[in-house]
Amino acid sequence: MSEQSSEGAVGRTPEDIVERVRNLYAIIVNGELGDDEDSLMNRVCIVRELEKITGKQFRTTAEFHREVSAFIARKGRVRESVGSQIRRARAKAGLTMKGLAKELGVATKMVRGWELNLDGYAPTPEAIAWMDKTLSEQGEKK
Repeated sequence: MSEQSSEGAVGRTPEDIVERVRNLYAIIVNGELGDDEDSLMNRVCIVRELEKITGKQFRTTAEFHREVSAFIARKGRVRESVGSQIRRARAKAGLTMKGLAKELGVATKMVRGWELNLDGYAPTPEAIAWMDKTLSEQGEKK
């Protein structure tokens, strides 16, 4: 499989990683791969990627299913990131990134960094307060 592992990918949210694990697991469980040599290699690559993402080495089929299912259950409950909350609040307020940046007195690049959860772009206290206020006004939970 040529696709890069989702672990450590820039801009990947926990939700993206869980979705990737679900999709890879479904390929194995639903028997979407044949018995030919290429399918076998793809199956091995999928299992290796799942091992890397989950941080577990699967020794048996039962362990594979148990660990991947546990990972999905555990990580599927991950709280929404602050960046995702800011993006949701901005959308609810009908603002562009540029509009929110102007309202908060920061560069558009900062808003983009917050929303993508990029290193070095921690939201300001004013941004957090704005997000909380906006989501509360919209009747949304944080």
